[in-house]
Amino acid sequence: MAVCSGLSMPELSPTLRRRLLVAGVLAAIAAAVLLAWTLQNRSRQRRVEACRQQRTEISRFREQSFDTQLQQMRQMRLNPEQVKTLRRVDPEAYAQYAQAYGDQVDRVAQAADQLGKMVDEYRAGDCLSLE
Repeated sequence: MAVCSGLSMPELSPTLRRRLLVAGVLAAIAAAVLLAWTLQNRSRQRRVEACRQQRTEISRFREQSFDTQLQQMRQMRLNPEQVKTLRRVDPEAYAQYAQAYGDQVDRVAQAADQLGKMVDEYRAGDCLSLE
């Protein structure tokens, strides 16, 4: 008999020891599998959240920058008759208009490029497979 803290404990049979050892090993394996699954799930959740954040930033940029710039460009646009009339009546005003419209087109193009880069980063981040 083994003595532990003054209490006597009966010895375990070899069969019971083996069963307890197997049960302990199986419990350790189950705990390791559960831990691995939990860590993998957390990692996936972080990736999903990062992709959601990217989507939000893309939408915000599109609405606040690209769409706004595009709307301004559309409001500035003249129809062909207005262009002819402005060019004929006030060439200086037409030159200023053409410069301002060209600048606006450049701003729209820059916003479109930035939006394209953001979408490319979203795709490169493997976000499409998580949806």
